[in-house]
Amino acid sequence: MNQPPPPNDGAPKSRGIALHMLVLATPMIITQYASVVMQFVDAWMLGALGSAELAAVGPAGLLVQVAICYGAGYLSGVITLVSHAYGRGEHTTSLSCARQGLRAAAVIGIISVALWPAAPAIFPHFASTPAVLRYEIDYFQVSLLSIPPQLIAIAIANYFIGVQRTGIAMIGSIVGMLSNVVLNYTLIFGSFGFPQLGFIGAAWGTVTASCIQALIMCTLLVWHYRHIFHPHDSPKRGHHAHREHRALLRRIGLPAGVQGAIDILSWGVLLMWLIKPFGEEHQAAATVLMRCMQVSFLPADGFAAALHTLVGESMGKRDIKKAKHDASIALRIITFYMVGMGIIFYFNREPIMRLFSPDSEAVVQIGIRAMIFVSVFQLFDAFNVTFINALHGAGDTLWPSVVNAAFCLGILLLGGRLVTHHFPEFASLGVWFVSSTYIFAQGLAFFLRWHSGAWQKQLLD
Repeated sequence: MNQPPPPNDGAPKSRGIALHMLVLATPMIITQYASVVMQFVDAWMLGALGSAELAAVGPAGLLVQVAICYGAGYLSGVITLVSHAYGRGEHTTSLSCARQGLRAAAVIGIISVALWPAAPAIFPHFASTPAVLRYEIDYFQVSLLSIPPQLIAIAIANYFIGVQRTGIAMIGSIVGMLSNVVLNYTLIFGSFGFPQLGFIGAAWGTVTASCIQALIMCTLLVWHYRHIFHPHDSPKRGHHAHREHRALLRRIGLPAGVQGAIDILSWGVLLMWLIKPFGEEHQAAATVLMRCMQVSFLPADGFAAALHTLVGESMGKRDIKKAKHDASIALRIITFYMVGMGIIFYFNREPIMRLFSPDSEAVVQIGIRAMIFVSVFQLFDAFNVTFINALHGAGDTLWPSVVNAAFCLGILLLGGRLVTHHFPEFASLGVWFVSSTYIFAQGLAFFLRWHSGAWQKQLLD
């Protein structure tokens, strides 16, 4: 008698993992967009003051973001360590790792504030007029004070992401965003009885909002600690255990921090530096294209962050098969989304450009041609964002960081300079071609690294 075939539960299991990934990713996507809204509102408020103020916030804000991105990359190691401990069911270890993250956030933040005296020597290389120079120095120096509380909030948020409580991490980000908008408006324009500080009010508003966000996150962490542990369950560990966790965080976080700083420098400085010689229209078109890339990248990055913690959990359980399965599902979701966005960009590139630049036909035509590159490399960027987060979840951060730095210097910087020097007739289109090559190389390298299985040696006990 024929036996009925066994039920195929692979599809339901995959759907369950995809749904769980969506639940984890949604708060992080909202968090990402809250940051974008905050940046947009800040620019809008400063733009109302004048062009000098708007011009100054770009370079000054970018250098502050380099420090923050280094710290955020370093602190992404908290997600890795906490998710590994979470997979093993070791809540005490996860809180110890969170404590080391807070310590690292404080150290990086203090070092960043120490850059205050260096501002007058840095910004003469960026400013176009004495007025812009003064604004840049003032904004940079005050904004440095926001870095320690921002990194403290990130460290705590990463702990919650590691234990798969992403909604709690989202709460702090939304509170920080709303506080920043209200405080910036209040201090820039002198509303609600506060003094009108003008341009520098934006920096002080960010500092105050960052402190509020850090305070909220600290409160949530204390509440979580009291909810999880009983008095006799106190997560006290010996000095040796704390030192071990500190060393692990340094080993994982340092390469990731360097990679985070390089990423923002490559796109925020190198790309604009390479395009700048071709004129204002090419720079304006590049700004629009960067905004489009941000729209496509942020939701994908939210899903990839969910993959980061899921791979970490699987590694903690020593379930390599599940880690691979999670990465496969995430790749399908992220590729579907980013390729879809690439198709939308391609067929709507003229309306998009005219929306942002209705009065400049030159900007529109440059953007229409360059948007083709942005549309095509969405596929490779999907591989990039998926596998870099999967590797980080496994604790494999050094190899990707070294490779990324080599690609940035060899392809984006050196290749970009060669193309702009030897083929100036292509103008910024040559830079976008080099950028596409850079993203293709990243995606291919991280894909091959994941499928080589070398990351499987990164079990963190």
